Amino acid sequence: MRTLRVGVSVCFEAANSNRSLFTGKALQYVERSLVAWVSSSGALPVLVPATPENERIEEYSHCLDALVLHGGADLSPQSYGQHPLRPEWCGDRARDLYEIALTKAFLAVDKPILAVCRGMQLLNVALGGTLIQDLPSQLGERVRHRDSMLYDQNFHPIEVTRDSWMSSANQRHSRVNSIHHQAIDRLADGLAVHALSPDDGIVEAVALKDASFAVGVQWHPEFHDRNDSSLLSDAPLLGRFIESAMARIDPPR
Repeated sequence: MRTLRVGVSVCFEAANSNRSLFTGKALQYVERSLVAWVSSSGALPVLVPATPENERIEEYSHCLDALVLHGGADLSPQSYGQHPLRPEWCGDRARDLYEIALTKAFLAVDKPILAVCRGMQLLNVALGGTLIQDLPSQLGERVRHRDSMLYDQNFHPIEVTRDSWMSSANQRHSRVNSIHHQAIDRLADGLAVHALSPDDGIVEAVALKDASFAVGVQWHPEFHDRNDSSLLSDAPLLGRFIESAMARIDPPR
C-alpha cells in the first residue's frame, strides 16, 4: 500500500517591512508540532499553499488523501456575516477564503478532514455556522479557555457525549489543553456536537453527520503530553483519521 498523503493547510503572515528576513514579503507557514504529529502516523504531510484566487484548490483535493485544517489566527467575522466587535478581532479574511474553499473541495469528494482549534471554527463557518467573537467579554470567564502566559499548559475539563465514537475510544471525562478565545456560537446544519466544556457549555468537538470523516476539535491534539494520563489521549483521534483515509485508498474486500 502506498504512503498516505495528508494535506496540511497553512497559516498566513502578512508582509512586514520591519521583519529582518523576507522583508516586506507575505509568508505561508505551519507549526512544526502539527506536521510531526501527522508524520508520527506514517503519513506524509504535504503543505497546501494558497494560490492566487484559490484557483488550484480543487486539484489538491484530488491528489491528496486527507486534510488537516491548521490552528492559528482568528477568523474574520465577515466570514459569518458579522462585524468585529473590536478592531483586534478582525481576523484573517484571506485565510478564511482559502480554507473555506479547501474544506468544500475535500467535502465534495468525501475525503477525511481533521480540523484543529481555528480549524474547527472554520469548519463550522464553512457550513454556515457562526462564532462567539470573544468568550471573556461575551460569556464571562467561568472557564479560562486561553491564558497567554500558560499557553498550551492551560487545561480544562471536557465531557465527551455518550453517542460519540470518542466515548468508547477515550475517557468520557478528561482534560484538554485550551488556547482559544473564540468558539462556536450557532452550530452549522449537519454538524453534531461530540464534546463540551461541562462548566460553561462551550462546544469542544464536532463531527459532520453525512461525511466519512469530518471532525473538528477545539483543543490541540498535536501538543498532547502522553505522559499525563489525566489528559484526553490524542492517539484514537489520529488513528481514526488515518484509518478513514486508508479505507478510501484500500477499501475492504
